[in-house]
Amino acid sequence: MNPSQAAPGSQASLREANRLRVLDALRDQGAMTQVEIAGFTGLSPATVSNMVKELDSAGAVELEPSIRNGRRATLVSLATGSTLIAGIAFGDRDVRVALGTG
Repeated sequence: MNPSQAAPGSQASLREANRLRVLDALRDQGAMTQVEIAGFTGLSPATVSNMVKELDSAGAVELEPSIRNGRRATLVSLATGSTLIAGIAFGDRDVRVALGTG
């Protein structure tokens, strides 16, 4: 087992799995409120709140005040990088280009 990975079934591995569920939901559905994330992932609102706080601290998500159903809410979306990354590979018969944000 890789020492940097959490042991299967441990609290750390469960936390990482929950973090990935939140990120996958945002990738699949776009920006959502924490309540919507909880409904989509099946995680409890408290778990989603903790995951969003951690992801926000890490710079993985962006938070924006919003109003949903007449109530104040926070819209959560994946963070967009402000850095453009480009790669070019020249082959004998082709040129490959890759673009992304960092």
